[in-house]
Amino acid sequence: MRNNQVTSLFFLLALIGLIQGCHPRTSSALDRLERTDVRTSLLQGPYAWEWFSCSGQIDMTSSVFTGTGQYTLRMQKDSLLWAVVRFMGIEVARIQADPDSMVVLNRFERKVDVYTWEEVRKKTGYPASLGTMQRTVLGWLPLVTSSLEILKTSAEGMEVMGKEGVIQVNAFLTEPDLIPSACVYRDLSSGMSAEGNQTGVLDPKSLPVPGERSWDMKVDEKSRLFLRIHVEDPNLSGPLEFPFDIPERYARQ
Repeated sequence: MRNNQVTSLFFLLALIGLIQGCHPRTSSALDRLERTDVRTSLLQGPYAWEWFSCSGQIDMTSSVFTGTGQYTLRMQKDSLLWAVVRFMGIEVARIQADPDSMVVLNRFERKVDVYTWEEVRKKTGYPASLGTMQRTVLGWLPLVTSSLEILKTSAEGMEVMGKEGVIQVNAFLTEPDLIPSACVYRDLSSGMSAEGNQTGVLDPKSLPVPGERSWDMKVDEKSRLFLRIHVEDPNLSGPLEFPFDIPERYARQ
């Protein structure tokens, strides 16, 4: 792999958007929340949660890397996101994000990268945060803008549009839980766009987490990144552990 490849992969997964050995977990029944107005419902989500875990596969195609990896992910609401990524069964990176920053432990290059959310927002124009990251993992609309506008409604769902800074978002929200089945982000200053799709939402009586997500990002005519993320075994049980020890020999960036 070329330099910073693993870090770049994690960084992109975080914006759009992603060891066993945890404490014994107790099962948690799905607590569905009352549907109110659209914006409030989008902000609170379709169900209450404190802990979340899943695993799955990542397929990536780009000019710098093409391949398939596996991941394990855990979250505590408004507190932590933790993930491990493996390629060919070997751990290559570990990530931990909290309300202040995201830390990437790069096993391949033996270094640690730290990104504050403020730095991410300045560099990308996208209002990235732990909250938007966790909402992306759950399959909810990540960016619920104050200017959210309902363009069209039907029995299947509704089409919405909103703008936050230089970022414009258009999405189709599927009933009954307003889980986006399609979403497009556009950077109105640079022209960069990212198109996402989600399929395989489970039965409404079960955990409504999309089982497959894909993102097609175009920076310019010559630069493109395609990600497909498969989500398996979504679970709301907890508590969970988030092991994240940094070896002394790793360089700090």
